[in-house]
Amino acid sequence: MKHCLSLCVAITILMLAPSLLFDSASAAQDSVKIGVLLPTTGPDAEKGLSIYEGITTAQSFKPDIAGAPVTLISVDTESSEKSSAQAMKRLVDKDKVLAIIGETGFMTTDSGCALSRKAEVPLVAPALFDASLPSDCDFLFRTCFPDALQVWAGAWYAHEDLHIKNAAILIDISDEESIEHASLFKQSLTDLGGKIVAVAYCQSGDVDFSVQLEYIMSQKAELLFLPGSYHEVARFCAQALRLGYKGYMLSTRKAHLPQLIDLGGESVEGMLLIDLFDIHALSTELGRSYADAFMNKKGTELNRINALGADAYFVLRSALERAQSLSGQAIRKALADTTAFPGTTGLITLNDEDNTRTTCNVFQVKEGAFTYLTSISPGLKTQ
Repeated sequence: MKHCLSLCVAITILMLAPSLLFDSASAAQDSVKIGVLLPTTGPDAEKGLSIYEGITTAQSFKPDIAGAPVTLISVDTESSEKSSAQAMKRLVDKDKVLAIIGETGFMTTDSGCALSRKAEVPLVAPALFDASLPSDCDFLFRTCFPDALQVWAGAWYAHEDLHIKNAAILIDISDEESIEHASLFKQSLTDLGGKIVAVAYCQSGDVDFSVQLEYIMSQKAELLFLPGSYHEVARFCAQALRLGYKGYMLSTRKAHLPQLIDLGGESVEGMLLIDLFDIHALSTELGRSYADAFMNKKGTELNRINALGADAYFVLRSALERAQSLSGQAIRKALADTTAFPGTTGLITLNDEDNTRTTCNVFQVKEGAFTYLTSISPGLKTQ
């Protein structure tokens, strides 16, 4: 491994408080070791570094567990499946960590799942949005809102709050995520009793959407779902405004970025977006106090990816506090028992089937800014 960072939180050797029941092997430890498995080089480095920044700032904000200092041991996975598996083995076999926070993608997470299960070292994934997870990995938990639930929340809001019956979808056929989100939205809205009356297609980089818009408008769609990047969404909205489209437009976390407003201007006014995080819509005391601490330490606002890293740390820390011992099975059970944990991104619930449940937020562009409207939880009405 090229990069191995060991962040020690305390110099003084402390024993864990009585609230944690140690087995004989862990009783001699002077700190709680948590592994961090992220890409800090390679094509996924930007995401990995943002998550890492969230984790380390969260650790400095809450640096101990029942009086025992937390030590983060970080290894760069180099955006590679092979390196990720090697890093996982190192953290388990050499560093003897109690649990690991990581990875960022399906394939790199999959590469470490077998070892996680065999060694009984829980793996907490902060930003694994895939609808499905690697099979046979019952020591894997994710603390983010899966894309399937985000899209479901968007369909639910459209049908139940906006009373949409007929919707259209614009799919970027060059983007696998756009295709997947479109399919999920269609299924979700149909299950709720709505109907998709038009499906149109584009590709990344397209600048003319007049044909797609004319078709969508001819089908009298009340809402248009745009599961694309902010580039395509902004360009499409500009043409939709010129052609006189009057319906709602709804997009996902991919477009919930300041660049959408910078590029789209007045054309994106009124647009709806589904996302799990916005710095101006923090609903928990932990989220608000951590965001302030992040600003004070880093000099910049907490972003979505930072928050995902922080929540993985906070949820794992809570599980370690509640675990009956520091064995892998006990930590796993404590993670699976996590219910309505008040994290940075909202309330987080985990269970054995990885049915991660967190609140998801609805935002609208108003007067050139993202404005929080409401929150949705799976199986619950808007809050």
